[in-house]
Amino acid sequence: MCTGGLTPLQRDVLRCEMELQNLRQGRSRAIRDRLGLSAVRYEQILRSLVGVPEAVAFAPDVMHRVERRLHSQEPRDARAQK
Repeated sequence: MCTGGLTPLQRDVLRCEMELQNLRQGRSRAIRDRLGLSAVRYEQILRSLVGVPEAVAFAPDVMHRVERRLHSQEPRDARAQK
């Protein structure tokens, strides 16, 4: 597993996402308790890793799920123009 290009914080965010993937209630609190980040900052970091080969190698399931989630949130007309 190649993780040389990821920062420790990025790896921690990916690990946290693996553990919290099914948690709905208390997710923001768990993120703050584990990483000391707001949920918004956590999502920014997670989204910034989309398309980063090291992130995909480190946590392929997480990255595919994030990509699907981002794609499903795009406005329909933006998808139609692709």
